[in-house]
Amino acid sequence: MAKRNIFPLYVKLWRQKLTRKLTGSGYAIFASPQKAKEAISKMNAELINGIPIRILPWDPEKSLINPAANVVISDLKENITTKSLQDKLSEFGEIISTHIDESSSTKKRPAFVQFKKQSEALAAIEALNDTEWEGCQLKITPFYNKVDRVIYRYEKTKFNNLFVKNLPQEDFKQNDLQSLFSAYGEILSSVLPTKEEEEQNKGFGFVCYKECDSALTAKESMSEKELQGKKLYVNRHLKKGELEEYRNAKLVKFREERQEKYGPNNLYVKPLPSNVGDSEFKKAFEVHGPVYSAKVMKDKRNISRGFGFVCFENKEDAEKVYLLFHYRFSKKQME
Repeated sequence: MAKRNIFPLYVKLWRQKLTRKLTGSGYAIFASPQKAKEAISKMNAELINGIPIRILPWDPEKSLINPAANVVISDLKENITTKSLQDKLSEFGEIISTHIDESSSTKKRPAFVQFKKQSEALAAIEALNDTEWEGCQLKITPFYNKVDRVIYRYEKTKFNNLFVKNLPQEDFKQNDLQSLFSAYGEILSSVLPTKEEEEQNKGFGFVCYKECDSALTAKESMSEKELQGKKLYVNRHLKKGELEEYRNAKLVKFREERQEKYGPNNLYVKPLPSNVGDSEFKKAFEVHGPVYSAKVMKDKRNISRGFGFVCFENKEDAEKVYLLFHYRFSKKQME
């Protein structure tokens, strides 16, 4: 920093508690926000001992980081450096962080670029995806966390194999299934499992198209279509392990969204009388605002454990109840 006439007031390097070895990170305090911004703009991605450094604003609550403004670039060649990549993408907007994964376990050498705004990230994707730069075919996509990557892989990527259920079980053969879906493209194979020693099928089947676009069109056109009094279910075919992975990811995503929406609205309440049930518990709090859910916790013998949780629809109602008083129950209140 001294080489660029940027002098921080204080520098601290972090060390491990037990070994006292350097962790490779630290922080610097400058005389003014302007000096800090100057250090970020001039020193980011500079080499120190052959390693590009990353300089970010101190943001413990991550209020400056917009997950939707993060992009990942795959399969970068060795001649592309952190500095050159940052210079290339900075024309689309302000970049908070640029990192190229150089770990030995990663052969594809991906890079992660955090823009300040989502619109800037989308502009970079639209302009540079599938273009050639420095002898490298750029593949730029939005960055997703582990759960979102699983959901994206099964919902957004192309496929050509369909799973169909709620099919007629009587007088419906494999050639009927083939004819039903042949209008949307060339079919490589179709399977209609049948019950052993019976002429009836099992009510479901599989259709594999040659082209992915044909499978997508068939899915959109045939899903929910009524056939002999039943609505067809048509979706991408997933193996048992894939289906389990997808369902688990959707469940985790649902819980995360529910926690984000209702987490601050959820209150822990104790003590509760042993004869108070969920409906009485909920009714006692509805005078303070709409209640999303109320649950009295019970043991294996279905006996109240003396506490419960109440979740309000609105954060303001939950804060009002929490700040005004610690709610206490009595027989008179429950009546």
